[in-house]
Amino acid sequence: MSVDYRDLPIRDDLRELTPYGAPQIDVPYPLNTNENP
Repeated sequence: MSVDYRDLPIRDDLRELTPYGAPQIDVPYPLNTNENP
């Protein structure tokens, strides 16, 4: 089951914004920060 962030009960003034996503950089040994899949 997948949940779309637009289906969550959020304030109307925040609804059109996009969620933050940490940039992923290409390095030999990336660290798992548990921010992005």
